[in-house]
Amino acid sequence: CVNQKRDFPWPRLLHGFAASEKGFGHLQAQRAAERRLVKMDKSLVAEFIGAKTEEKLASLEFSVAVDDFDAALKQDLDPLAQYVGLVNRGVLFVRQERWDGAVADLERAVKLNPKFFQGHINLAQALQGSGKPTEALAAMNEAVARASSLPIAYESRANLHLEQKNRAGARADFKKAISLEPKDARSTRLINNLLKLGELLYK
Repeated sequence: CVNQKRDFPWPRLLHGFAASEKGFGHLQAQRAAERRLVKMDKSLVAEFIGAKTEEKLASLEFSVAVDDFDAALKQDLDPLAQYVGLVNRGVLFVRQERWDGAVADLERAVKLNPKFFQGHINLAQALQGSGKPTEALAAMNEAVARASSLPIAYESRANLHLEQKNRAGARADFKKAISLEPKDARSTRLINNLLKLGELLYK
């Protein structure tokens, strides 16, 4: 699709999103291999090679994603496409820990469409990473205000509370996120939230 019409932004945006997700998968695999390396088990050499391979693959996919987002955002986009491009490039920068770029993109996205909660959640993560916890919490509160019926909003704020060592706030938000799930829910998100709440209550 991208090759057939390179001036049409949506295939570029979707291609960039896919590359970013693939890169993040490789990044997670790299981190898992590095954690196993710390244990110094028998597969030390294999884990080292595996970690380096995943690091290279992540870098390659992230590079493809940046090129896609940059190319799309240079075009005369409609507001929705521009918002999607900025949010997804901002998320990519968060994954790369390029905090200044992430904050800049996500602040632009939020100004472009303040009603969408996703931009606020990702902006909060970028601000936290850049060492601005107060601003991060304010952005996350904006996300919760715009998505007060969705578990993901409270789960996201709970995780931010954990990063900021606010256990009471994290407990309250995990409880709220769990209460908003359907009664027959069996999602991985719900399981993880129950585990995190249990760990907090244990502590």
